[in-house]
Amino acid sequence: MSAGATKDGSLRTVSLDAVAMDAFFQIREKLNPRTVESYQHLYRAGTEMPPVEVALVDGIMILVDGWHRATALKALGREMIEATVTKMTRQEARWKAADANSRHGLQLKPAEKRQRFRVYVETGQQQARQRGKVKSYREMERDLGMPFTTIRSWMQKDFPKVAAQIGGGQPEKVEKPQEPERTPAVERSVAAIADLAAAFQSTSVPADRGEIIALIEDALQRLKGSGNWASRAVDEFADDDEGL
Repeated sequence: MSAGATKDGSLRTVSLDAVAMDAFFQIREKLNPRTVESYQHLYRAGTEMPPVEVALVDGIMILVDGWHRATALKALGREMIEATVTKMTRQEARWKAADANSRHGLQLKPAEKRQRFRVYVETGQQQARQRGKVKSYREMERDLGMPFTTIRSWMQKDFPKVAAQIGGGQPEKVEKPQEPERTPAVERSVAAIADLAAAFQSTSVPADRGEIIALIEDALQRLKGSGNWASRAVDEFADDDEGL
């Protein structure tokens, strides 16, 4: 396999048993069972799915993107999987895995976004091209796709030495107050909405999609009509709507 993997990646059919699914390379707290189930249906139907991403690190194949797909195939008893295999260092593979989860698939939870940021710094992505230099928060904003104020706040709390280096020896003042913890009711609502999104995206039948939207709109109107609620603006700590 090592002879067939390149720095740019090569498409291969590999044994699932030969691919390590190491939790060290997974920033998600857990997989979504509904997504795994929907992928099983797609595989059974013969739907062509994108290949998973595999890093070849010191001769070992490590899964860096495609955990839901690999889990679905294993549940179906399949032995092989299509994969793009790329030679990487362990640090490159860790960042590749963390970043891939934010580019597509189920939206990351706030804690998972925070973990992605930590991996960004722990793998040295904040280092500028000039030796010994650190990127500005605006440059990190472009890398991570999130507001620089959030990055700055997390940097000061999680990596104070790096924050001091960026701020000329003194951590910058945090302008945004810390967000309150979500209540259990809101956490359950976030999970339920994620399930709705997964159900919607798991079907391509227009009538099914229309019915799901109608059900959501009806529920929303009933909730608004119940009274005793206050509007709250969605900020950078909220989950983004992303496709499966």
